[in-house]
Amino acid sequence: MNRTVVWFRRDLRISDHEPLFRAARRGAVIPVFVFDTALLHHPETGAARVTFMLNCLASLDMDLQQKGGRLILRSGDPIEVLPKLVQ
Repeated sequence: MNRTVVWFRRDLRISDHEPLFRAARRGAVIPVFVFDTALLHHPETGAARVTFMLNCLASLDMDLQQKGGRLILRSGDPIEVLPKLVQ
């Protein structure tokens, strides 16, 4: 069975999410979100933005669970985190 990692970045919803739909047609989906440390430490990233993002991620995870999946959360530099996850 094919497995495809779908990296959620800004579009934290499953409706009308073309990469998610394409991956699901090919086989199992591994949904991932990486808390990018560069974004979290950016001066314009305040508490309200982080709270909003956490609420969106919780909603996304609930939607994925209803479809039989589960959101994988990681933190760090996505360039380093994603290849490790794929291995």
